[in-house]
Amino acid sequence: SSTSNQLALLQTAIRSRQPIISNFYGGSDSIRLVEGVGIFVTMNPLYLGRRELPVNLSSLFRPVAMTRPDSKVIAEVSLRAQGFDHATPFSEKLVTFFDGLSRLLPQRAHYDFGLRSLKNAVGGAGALLSAKIYEDGDNLTEGMQIDCIVRALLDTVKPKLVSEDTTDFLDFLEKICPTSSIKRIDLPDELFAMLRLESK
Repeated sequence: SSTSNQLALLQTAIRSRQPIISNFYGGSDSIRLVEGVGIFVTMNPLYLGRRELPVNLSSLFRPVAMTRPDSKVIAEVSLRAQGFDHATPFSEKLVTFFDGLSRLLPQRAHYDFGLRSLKNAVGGAGALLSAKIYEDGDNLTEGMQIDCIVRALLDTVKPKLVSEDTTDFLDFLEKICPTSSIKRIDLPDELFAMLRLESK
């Protein structure tokens, strides 16, 4: 492919320490190479919607095995960066919640309860916390902070669920965060039935 040919050209120039490369991707200008430049590809082919690199492209790179990221540490650091005082217990709750959802709910093509969803929820919780600090000042209680997390989970995860999975989601959320003042709102079965008919 064109990409593998151009990357091979670039890698050859890097290995031979050429200061300039010309005709890169058919361009007429010469490109000056910065010493120490490198090319790295981060892949997760098992992730939903991803494909593996073609053989002619992957042959240009040396594979390196990676360990599974520690979601709890990532959640804790992210929560602390967002301003949460109780980042350690909150990160444990979040990781337990997302791990539990992946086991509790059925597998569906659009469901993702991995690190990306966790980071989205933390970002949403951070935005809610910032708004709360702006309104009420810096002295937010642990309960107010957990409410921001629960609200973020309701805003970022619940809309992606199919209707028959929302009850299990809400029940599990109540078990993980029983002290939250945000209470679930269950629509009557008749209203769910009407909404299903409308969508058909």
